[in-house]
Amino acid sequence: MKSFLFLTLLAVALFAQVISVNGDVEFSTLIDALNQKASGYKVKMPKLNFLVKVTNDINKAMTTLNKPMPIFITAAKKQEVSRRIPNSFKTKTVTYQTLLEQIDAENTKIGQHVLTISAQIQHKLPAAEYDEWFQRWQKNVEKAHIENIAKIVPSMLPPFANYDYEFNFYVNSTVILRKKIDKVITAAGELYDKLLISTKAKEQKELVKKVIEKMEEYRKYQTGFETRLDQLQRTLSFYNDSRTMWSKFILSSSVVEAAKYEKTIQFGKFPPLKIPKGEK
Repeated sequence: MKSFLFLTLLAVALFAQVISVNGDVEFSTLIDALNQKASGYKVKMPKLNFLVKVTNDINKAMTTLNKPMPIFITAAKKQEVSRRIPNSFKTKTVTYQTLLEQIDAENTKIGQHVLTISAQIQHKLPAAEYDEWFQRWQKNVEKAHIENIAKIVPSMLPPFANYDYEFNFYVNSTVILRKKIDKVITAAGELYDKLLISTKAKEQKELVKKVIEKMEEYRKYQTGFETRLDQLQRTLSFYNDSRTMWSKFILSSSVVEAAKYEKTIQFGKFPPLKIPKGEK
């Protein structure tokens, strides 16, 4: 509270002062600058948390998502169990070797998605395009434009709240799938170890069956995990495009200049995120 009061008083006393930006402009910096301008003009500005909330939400899950995907079986252990499960061993649909290759290929795609998502979370307004624009806005923005922003923001909040709820569902379900994958890997490792020391043909046959079942279970969760990451990646891309457009609207110096961006603000038209039936 003291911090907020201090910033408000500073904005009023030193209204001509600008927030300096070194390098790319962060969305949080833009929000701070807008709030400072609103205080100086005595305009009550609604919170613009929607410009940062989605990336903040998923950033909390990145500790889990950034973990390397577990290898279903190492090359060394695969060699050890080759007498029990040869590469040509047939599962319901493909050979044992083909199933392992499918798992490896999917893990590569998952790694690529995670790298892209990590970059999307760090999305900023590039300095080459926005630095001069940002400085000009801080010196020249009109009160009428700040008032117009304050009027428009509330209409963005209800659709964003629904969108944010569903987005968080996808984030949470992705984290849950990742944890299920870890459990399957642990169980599969135990089965492989039992298979290595087993000396009974009947028991070996049963263990091989269970290993294959775990592989198929892993494949199911893995495919679902990759699909969710793809959904998150596409959603973040849309989100970054939308808030970049909002930033252009905010950084206009006048109502007239802002008019060309106002119609393209996309936050009121979120593409529907359809939660799979039975997963709510």
